Amino acid sequence: MDIARRTFGAFRRNSSAIGFVILVSFLVMMFSVGYHILAYDSSEFLQEPEAQEYENAVGEVGAMDNWARTRYYWSHNLRVAGLYVATTPSYLSFHLSVFTGYSVGVATSYWYHILGADANAALAFLAGIFVHGALELTGAFIIVGATLRAAWNFWKGIGHMISVASKSGTLWSWRFSRRERKELRRYKGKVKEFLTDFIILVGLGAFLIFLAAPIEVYVSPSAISVFYVNPLIAVAFLAVIALLYISVFFVWFRGMRAVGGDFGSVRNDIGDAFKLRWRSTHLSLLMFVAFSIIAAILLF
Repeated sequence: MDIARRTFGAFRRNSSAIGFVILVSFLVMMFSVGYHILAYDSSEFLQEPEAQEYENAVGEVGAMDNWARTRYYWSHNLRVAGLYVATTPSYLSFHLSVFTGYSVGVATSYWYHILGADANAALAFLAGIFVHGALELTGAFIIVGATLRAAWNFWKGIGHMISVASKSGTLWSWRFSRRERKELRRYKGKVKEFLTDFIILVGLGAFLIFLAAPIEVYVSPSAISVFYVNPLIAVAFLAVIALLYISVFFVWFRGMRAVGGDFGSVRNDIGDAFKLRWRSTHLSLLMFVAFSIIAAILLF
């Protein structure tokens, strides 16, 4: 019971970050599908470097037997999850999640074009992704949400300590002043709760990603075949997945309310920045923008 209560509390406290990651990832995914289907004819799209890279990757993975493919997915997906955690202060996990949504759009569009502008193929593939993606993508969203909140609060804490140190005249000192140590002790309980939430969510996310690999190998291909022959089943399945995300993350864990509240806070922080009123979250926002620019250059 205590574990369930702690897990539920962790989701509630991270609901804004997880909800934001889900919203942005799905919006980018849908944009990518629409863009790559509507903006290209099939022969043009299949010559694009992104399409050719995906085709090569499919060929390499497809040459493996089922067990080798399962081990490959375990190794690759869990290493990516580890990268998310290791690079937490850089917001890299969020940007990689956005890029993953974009890549899913490219992959979905590939099957649309490779089979001669076949909408059923795109629909079947997208639905098939969520057969295992209900675990894999959800696990990734949970981890990314936890690291996003961690990065935001990390830079917020640095900004707060800079503010305290500048007032006490110890900004360039390597030693904490008495006032700074007092400030740190005040947040000891919150930091402990925060770290507990982080460990719970990262562990649960990694577990879901681990479970998804054999489903991706042994179940998803057959499901895609069923969806292709029966597109109404694919539509119904995607509707159920959407309903699950909405009901669990945006209603049960109050993600929509939390996202709206944090959006209002960020908007106020931006307004204070233009008025030259310092807030510790300004450093969080500045680093998010800076790393977003770097990620856009490197990933896109």
